[in-house]
Amino acid sequence: MFKVSSYLSPRRLAVIDATSKTAAFRQTLDLFRDCPYIHDIDIFATEIFKREEVLATGIGNGIGVPHVRSIQVREPVAALTVLRKPVDYGSMDGKPVNIIIMIGMPDGANELYLKYLSKISLKFQNEQVRTAVAEAINVEDLCRIISML
Repeated sequence: MFKVSSYLSPRRLAVIDATSKTAAFRQTLDLFRDCPYIHDIDIFATEIFKREEVLATGIGNGIGVPHVRSIQVREPVAALTVLRKPVDYGSMDGKPVNIIIMIGMPDGANELYLKYLSKISLKFQNEQVRTAVAEAINVEDLCRIISML
């Protein structure tokens, strides 16, 4: 059985300073720059932003999960960033976001896509998990926490 950590590598975890949702997305997308599973990062980034225009991906409780299925993605990938200061996100609960989990899935991986989104949603409903992740001060902290999810 896969875990939240299944598609997250230490290279795609970060604690960031961002003053807006767009800046947070750009910094999170930067974590994919060296990813061998994404054909064209610029097209992937455009797809992430276009998906977000359709409907904000804030799932509540300070969590944003921008996601896309794309022919640019060869294998499932994810990046997680913790924002030192929450940003306005347009979330369904109206609260700002301080944790972003960005997901790229291969086009056609519908079942896996839905299962991974569901797993993230379920794990991050837990207040202790959200607090532990939000209070991480570096990548080492994030690695330790995420490895348990």
